Amino acid sequence: MKVIDEGHIYRISKPGGWLSLLNKQTLTFVKRSGGAVTYKKEWSGIQTQAVMRAIIDRLGDYLIDYFSPRHYNLWQLGTEETQSLVIGNCRHMIKVIDVCIDRSNYLDTIIACTETEDSCHWMKWTKISILGEDFESALYEMRMALWCYEARAYRRKQEHVNRKQPTHDDSAKSRPWRENPCDDVPFNEQEIELRSIGHDGHIVLDNQNKR
Repeated sequence: MKVIDEGHIYRISKPGGWLSLLNKQTLTFVKRSGGAVTYKKEWSGIQTQAVMRAIIDRLGDYLIDYFSPRHYNLWQLGTEETQSLVIGNCRHMIKVIDVCIDRSNYLDTIIACTETEDSCHWMKWTKISILGEDFESALYEMRMALWCYEARAYRRKQEHVNRKQPTHDDSAKSRPWRENPCDDVPFNEQEIELRSIGHDGHIVLDNQNKR
């Protein structure tokens, strides 16, 4: 993995043996200024959770012994455009997860957040399970990583916190969801794959704000 722009542009080799050394794919994540950070240059791009959903789908293939590389067209936030992502074997899948972890760590430096940190922990466990060829556990762990992202978005909406605000009080309130992750969030790790996606790239809980 090569970081072209911290938290926003990454380059990794595509699956394909030694030919992958000459065949690179670039993942460009959305870059927008807000209350917490101002960028000199902005652009549209994909979101972390879009890549997570592709990884979850790929892990599902492994459970039924489907080993051919898969191609995904990921929607770019705020546009009608998509971005290409190819996910191949286990080694390649781990590279893609490393991109998600690195971007998540970057986002956590902008606005520190428990859910973001927990998502990174779940993704690290996913990597361990993939290396051990325990794809059923990896699938659950990756779903939980995505759940943390969607739970973060839901809680910020409930507490009226958005990217224009420089602070996010993540410590003052008790978090009983650490023991039972769905206590304060009206969806579980299975439902995040079934619900519609809104204009902000996150799931919606009703029939409004769909893209």
